[in-house]
Amino acid sequence: MNLAHRWLCLSAYWSFRRETRFLGVWWAIRKLRSSSPCFRVARDSGAIHIVDTPPIFQVANVAYTAVMSPLASTGRVALRIWIFWFLTSATFTVISIAYIDRPLASFIDTHFRHTLGWVVLDRSLKPLKVVAISALFFLFWAGYRTVSGYGLQPWAVKALVCSWSVVWGLAAELVFKQIFGRAWPDPTYTQHHLYGFRFLHGSQDWMSFPSGTAIGSTALATTLASLFPRLRVVIAVLAGVVCIAVVVGNYHWLSDSIAGAFLGVSIGWMSTALLDVSIPNKRESIRERVRA
Repeated sequence: MNLAHRWLCLSAYWSFRRETRFLGVWWAIRKLRSSSPCFRVARDSGAIHIVDTPPIFQVANVAYTAVMSPLASTGRVALRIWIFWFLTSATFTVISIAYIDRPLASFIDTHFRHTLGWVVLDRSLKPLKVVAISALFFLFWAGYRTVSGYGLQPWAVKALVCSWSVVWGLAAELVFKQIFGRAWPDPTYTQHHLYGFRFLHGSQDWMSFPSGTAIGSTALATTLASLFPRLRVVIAVLAGVVCIAVVVGNYHWLSDSIAGAFLGVSIGWMSTALLDVSIPNKRESIRERVRA
């Protein structure tokens, strides 16, 4: 290997290392290798704090920190990371649409759809509708308290942010479903053998993309993870289970869940930023500006 070739290889290596460190991935991998206790990043100062955590949660904490810690700030860095994950999710969504969705839906319909497990899964997901209804009515209650001059207590402010993100997710679901007009896996595809997109013509059998359940669950999970950092791993696992469940039950295509999860995380992150609850910045909070 000549000198020029070595220089090119070394330059590519350092460029890759710099970019991955910028995304937090390289830093997380190094920390995982060098330390046994888990760690987290404090949102106020960015310092690393060692936290004694059971080993079973260490890998999950490291992965979550690598992916979600950039969302603890605003500005160009957070925007670049958001663009990176947007491109990543869009790539996986396109791959899933082209190669995975239909074979997976057919397999689930043949081996799982008519079993007792599907019945249990179907009943387990039905209570999720209560979350959306509760969020909407809580916003009405919070609005009534505010215009009446009573104000909101700290717990109510946190619940307000969560409700805001859920309702925002429902609105995004309705709009995007009408725009893309995609056929449902069941029954539109498995029973009627219809597949595809009818852009700007969403109807009863053509409103699959993206998954509203994935949007709502990840939006709520991202907001809760920002408000309660110590519970972030449990919250992330629960949201992931919900996103997988809608695919296993053939309620949505895999690509629907991927796109919905990205939208939900974005909405949860932006909700906390807009209401200025957990993301520190130098501007006055929205509540203070409104009172002024």
